Amino acid sequence: MATIIAERSDDGATKSFSFSEIQNGTLVAWATENVADADARALLIDQGGEAETPSVPSDEKPVIVSNGALVEDFSRAILDFDGTDDGYVYDIQSRAAITVACRADPQGSGRQTLIDADGLLVYTDGNGTVKARITDGTSTPIVTLDRHLGVMNVVAAVDESTLVLHVGGETASTSHSVDRTQSGKVGVGKEVGGANPLQGHLSDAFAWGRFFTPAERSDTFKRRLRRYGPLPEPWQEADLRNVRRGDVHQPSEFGGPDQLNKPAYLLDFPVVKIIPDKIQNNWSRPSAAWVRNENGLYEQVGGATPRLQYGENGDPEGLLVEGDARTNHVPHSSDVNMWDKDNVSVGAGVESILNGESAYPLTGTGGGVKSNAYQSAGTLSSSNKVFWGIFEQDTTTNGSDSFILRIREQDGFFGVASLEYSFSTDTVSVGEDNVIEGHRRVLSEQGPNGGTVVLIQARYDPTSPNDYSGSPRRVQIRPDTDDGNDTVIVHHVQLEEPPTSSPIITGSSTVTRSSDSYLLQDSEWRSPENETWIYEIIPRGFSTPKSGRPIWPNSGIEMVIGDTTPFDLRTFSGSIVTSIDNVLPAHERSVTALAHDDSGHTLAANGQIKSQSTPHRLRDETSPGILKGGLPVSIIRVAYFPTRLSDSALHSFTS
Repeated sequence: MATIIAERSDDGATKSFSFSEIQNGTLVAWATENVADADARALLIDQGGEAETPSVPSDEKPVIVSNGALVEDFSRAILDFDGTDDGYVYDIQSRAAITVACRADPQGSGRQTLIDADGLLVYTDGNGTVKARITDGTSTPIVTLDRHLGVMNVVAAVDESTLVLHVGGETASTSHSVDRTQSGKVGVGKEVGGANPLQGHLSDAFAWGRFFTPAERSDTFKRRLRRYGPLPEPWQEADLRNVRRGDVHQPSEFGGPDQLNKPAYLLDFPVVKIIPDKIQNNWSRPSAAWVRNENGLYEQVGGATPRLQYGENGDPEGLLVEGDARTNHVPHSSDVNMWDKDNVSVGAGVESILNGESAYPLTGTGGGVKSNAYQSAGTLSSSNKVFWGIFEQDTTTNGSDSFILRIREQDGFFGVASLEYSFSTDTVSVGEDNVIEGHRRVLSEQGPNGGTVVLIQARYDPTSPNDYSGSPRRVQIRPDTDDGNDTVIVHHVQLEEPPTSSPIITGSSTVTRSSDSYLLQDSEWRSPENETWIYEIIPRGFSTPKSGRPIWPNSGIEMVIGDTTPFDLRTFSGSIVTSIDNVLPAHERSVTALAHDDSGHTLAANGQIKSQSTPHRLRDETSPGILKGGLPVSIIRVAYFPTRLSDSALHSFTS
C-alpha cells in the first residue's frame, strides 16, 4: 500500500512509494535518477482511507530526500519540516471524540504545531513543553507536560468531558464543559489555518474517531508504530546524539536556555566509531597503554592517546578511561620462557592476543603439584592486590582442561591465593586462605591459536587471616593439574592494585601505566545550577572495592564497586546523600543520570530513581572532566542538557 507521494526536485515528477520502498532505497534511487544530489518532497497518504489526499504546493511539502540521501532518524525515514509553511491539511468526518498521536522531533524556537485535528490542537512551545488544547469560540482548556525534549511520542484525546495528553510515560488531564469547534479537518505539521508550522522532524501521525482509554494511549505506539519495525531504544528516543555524521564532540547549536530539545553536549562513540579531534588533542596520559582493537587483539598506543575499546564482535564499546596509575609487579609478564621452571617445559613462541608479543605453550612434565613456572614479584604488602592472567586453551591432544594461577609466600612456601580454571565447564574456583574472590571472563571463543581465550582474576588480602606482609612474593602457573603432561598457552600475567585494569607489559622490571585525564572543552555551554547529565558506561574492574567518578560533572557524584554491592552510584557532599546500590556488576552496560536544580537533585540508574531536596550542594563552576578517581570504565555515551529533566524522562532514559 502506498505511504507517500514523492515529488522530485529536478523535474517535478511524482510517484507513490510504500514504506518498504522508502526504507530499501527504491525512493532514493528514483529521486537521484537524473541528479545525484537531488531532493524529494513528500505528501503523506491517509492509510485509513477516509481522508482524500489534499493538493499541496511543492514548497509546502516537507523534505524526505535531501542532497541525494534519505532523511533518517536512526535508520528510519522521517519528514523534515522547514518551520515556514511546510505541512498538510486533510478533510475528515467530525466526531464527538477523537484521539491523535504523532512521533516528532521539534527543533525550532517558539510555538510549533505537531497535529491539529478537528478542534484538538497539540503543540510545543520550543522549550520542552508540550500542550494539548481544545479550540472553541470562548475559552481554551489546556493541559501541559514539561521537560519533554528531542524525539517524542505524543498521544492526546478529547471527548465531551475530558482532555488528556500523554507524552512518553507521563500523563496530564483536565475536565471541561465546552463545545469543541469541530473543523472537520486535520493539520499535520501546522494548524488547520496554516499558523505556527513545525520546524523539525515528524515521522508518523494518527487520528482515531474515539476516545482512547489510558491503557490504549500508553500502548498506542507499541502497537501502531511497530508495523514499521522496532521502536528505537529509550536512549535514541531521548535524542541523546548529535547527528550520525560529523563532529559529535562540540556544543550543539540547539543547546541554550530557549532551545532545550537537544543536548548541548554529546559524545556517542558506538555511532561515530572514532575519537573526535578535540579529545585526541586534549587527552592526558604520559605513558603508553594497551587497548583491545577491532580485530580482537590488544595493541599499544602512545602516551596522551585516548583509547577506543572494541568488543569480541569487533564493534566499538566505548572510550576506555583508567583514572588511576597502575603498576604491574610481575617481571616478564608476557614471556613465561623467562620465568623459573620446575618440571615444566616452554614451547616455541606462538601468536599472542597482545599484538607484537609472543605467547608461549607451557607444558607439565610429570611433577604434579611441583610442576610449575614461577616468577618473583616483589614483596607482599599490607594492602589488597589483584592478580590475573590471559590464557588460551591448547587445541592439541595434550591441551589442559584446567590450570592454576597462584600467589605464594616465597620463603615459607605458603600459598596466599590461587585460582583454578576449567575450560570444559568455564568455571573458576579459588583456593588458599587469603583469597577473597575470583572471576573469569571469556575474551574470545577462538583465539589467535584456535583455542578459547580466558581472563581469570582474583583478589587477596595478604594480612588476613594469615599475615604474610613483608614476605617475598612469587607468582606461579601450574599447567597440569592431573599429571597428564598437559599444556596451556600463557599470554600475560599481571599483579596490581585493584580493580583489574588493561594489560601492562613488563620486561626485566616492573612497569607503571599513567592515569587518563581529560577536561571537556568549551564548557561555557554549561548551566551548572540547572542541568542533567546522562551517561552510559561499562565498568571495567571486577567487583573489587574502588570508587571513582567516571563522568565528573560536579563535585558530588561517584561510582563504587564493592564487596557486597557490585556496583553503587552515589551523590554526596561531605557525606553520602543519595545512593542507588547493586546497579550492575562489572563488564555490563549501565545507563545513569544526574539531574539537579535549586530545588534538589535526582539520581537515576538502570530504571531506579531517587530524589532529594539538596539545593546548591552539587554545583561546581569548574570545567567538568572524564573520570576523577580510579574506577576503570568504557564510556559509551555522554549527553548533557542545560535543564533538570523530569523523573519520568530519566526513568525512560535509564531503564
